[in-house]
Amino acid sequence: MKFSSAVLVSTKKVVIDRLEIPKLCYGQILVKVLYSSICQTQIGEIMGKRGKDYYLPHCLGHEAVAIVVDKHKSVLKVQVGNKVCLSWIKGSGIEAGGTKYKNKNNVTINAGPVNTFSEYSVVSENRVYKLSNRDNAISSVLLGCAMPTAFNSVFNSLKDIKNGPIYIFGCGGVGLSTIIASKAKKIRPIVGIDISSKKLKVAKKIGADKVFNFKNNNFNKQLVNYSKSNFPVIIECSGNINVLNYCIEKANIFGGKILVIGNYPKPSSIKLDPWNIIKGKTLMGAWNDLDNFDNKFNFFKSKINKNFSEHFFGNKIYSLNEINKAIKDFTKGRVIRPLIKF
Repeated sequence: MKFSSAVLVSTKKVVIDRLEIPKLCYGQILVKVLYSSICQTQIGEIMGKRGKDYYLPHCLGHEAVAIVVDKHKSVLKVQVGNKVCLSWIKGSGIEAGGTKYKNKNNVTINAGPVNTFSEYSVVSENRVYKLSNRDNAISSVLLGCAMPTAFNSVFNSLKDIKNGPIYIFGCGGVGLSTIIASKAKKIRPIVGIDISSKKLKVAKKIGADKVFNFKNNNFNKQLVNYSKSNFPVIIECSGNINVLNYCIEKANIFGGKILVIGNYPKPSSIKLDPWNIIKGKTLMGAWNDLDNFDNKFNFFKSKINKNFSEHFFGNKIYSLNEINKAIKDFTKGRVIRPLIKF
């Protein structure tokens, strides 16, 4: 059976190709994708900002909702007909690795353990999470990447944090998810910071107590006046090295934490003044444990609702054939997160 898929053939060049579904191997599942979305990691990959790409041409995407249409007999986690969330995050089940498709010219098209910019996808058992028929298909797309990253950061990496203020730099998909997670953990006040007034308006709608525009000439003065120079917890979601440096300098001495989620282009580097460490500041990543993600998935799922999808995706829905328009609109800031319907 043939299907359409978005394929990255070279840096900045995504084309729609017709691929053939291969015979399923150990640990593999065939799914029909319903909805997928695009995050900054995928944009970085498309634009060549994540280092040398050794797998061109290859399929894209790592967050979606789909229906299981076939599986290898070794797969026990799901059954044919199940609605599932697809994610880059490893859970229980077999790590089947990537797969290889063939196009009409018999060219090999590579794909990782999860790929979602396709009508159909072959994915690894440990990258699927079962949904109920009651779960909203559109909002559940967020469980593939943005929501779990944010909730893991707030509920696990920052599990000892009980009170705010908490400062979130970057109010894109992950930043907004972090606001939702902070609100769910009852950390207050929540401060959202971005250069987009559109994103800041959404941040206020979903739970930020205060927002600041980083582009304002008097931004630093406004922020310091509000905070009284108290920055106990900062979450950096912007992926901008200059913003990360700013966060490190602003964090409290004697216990200030800077949690980093942002995607930075490769190669990137920072110059870290060792006195920031001596003064008791902690710089940490978003994922700090090896707990099985299945144990967390249902908890994170219980904290989202279908209304969140309206804030992230708006009313615009793209088709697969509009994938390049979706990418352009996303990079230009016209949408917070593009939604693709198959």
